[in-house]
Amino acid sequence: MVHLGTSPGSRKAVDIGRTASALLVYQDDTRARSVSLHRSAELVRTPEARRQWFMPAWRAFWPHGPDDDDFVVIHYAPHTGGVGGPAVHHSVAVRGAVWRRRH
Repeated sequence: MVHLGTSPGSRKAVDIGRTASALLVYQDDTRARSVSLHRSAELVRTPEARRQWFMPAWRAFWPHGPDDDDFVVIHYAPHTGGVGGPAVHHSVAVRGAVWRRRH
């Protein structure tokens, strides 16, 4: 599962509300690697979820923290994905998570 924050009026929030899905991409430019994940997605507005998934660095965007009226959580559920990059690279690590290319 991946959880991110957004504004309920953002284009991505409107698209998720319309399609219930999203393409999430992590890219490592220095090593020419990427991971793309097609996922089911939903906006979660409960106070409990907003407090659980709010990241302190996000206060730059939502000064009132998880209780900011302009903050909702995007909940991404696993679906399909792929690892990209030069043939010699078989995995990508992003903040402790590792995705590996299947052979």
